[in-house]
Amino acid sequence: MKKVIQLRKKERKNLLKKAEKYLEELRKRLGPLSGVVFGSVSRGDFNDASDIDIVVIAEELPTHPLRRLDVLLSPWVPGIDPKGYTRSEFEQLKQKGNPFIQLILEEGIVLLDEIGVFKKSSQYVV
Repeated sequence: MKKVIQLRKKERKNLLKKAEKYLEELRKRLGPLSGVVFGSVSRGDFNDASDIDIVVIAEELPTHPLRRLDVLLSPWVPGIDPKGYTRSEFEQLKQKGNPFIQLILEEGIVLLDEIGVFKKSSQYVV
């Protein structure tokens, strides 16, 4: 049982490293940003078919949804499923108590917080 737990921890660590590499590539294009992993990887109930759900928050992103997605997918990393918000969009949704944003704040693992979006919430900062 101990070996299984160690293996799961190692797999999770590898998935988080993959997400960190994605964020490093994306910040070359967008500048300072914040990134948080949520979903099965953050909860620890991922499986071989799971993707890495990640929210990216930047000062500026294209307003057109397809252009925004193009920017978020420009550092193509297989298995990454990004969602993107500008800082102002994220803050507005947070103020309104948006359930999706609340979920991210509760279960997310903050990998990068260069723009200070998560400083007031206590996250697991890796």
